[in-house]
Amino acid sequence: MTRRTDVEPSLLDRADAANIVDADVFISIHNNAMPEEKMPQIREYGTTVLYNSSAVRPAYDLAAITQDELVAALGTQREVMQDRPRLVVLNSTWVPAILTEA
Repeated sequence: MTRRTDVEPSLLDRADAANIVDADVFISIHNNAMPEEKMPQIREYGTTVLYNSSAVRPAYDLAAITQDELVAALGTQREVMQDRPRLVVLNSTWVPAILTEA
């Protein structure tokens, strides 16, 4: 876990933390907040997982399992998984890495 308070380590610092401790996987969890007054305007709530197919250790299978579990647990709409090789946290880790958007 890289954040226990409202501070923001750099993206590279987050990836480096996983590399330094020799983590088994890297999972970046994004759960975006929405002001209550905008909620009625939103018709669909989706969950997607991003991965990097060109990573040293690609994590497509981890992404698929994670998306299945999140959609089931949250009751959200399943969005298409995304291959995002340019994201720092997905291309700078030496372990399988994914980023969730819920």
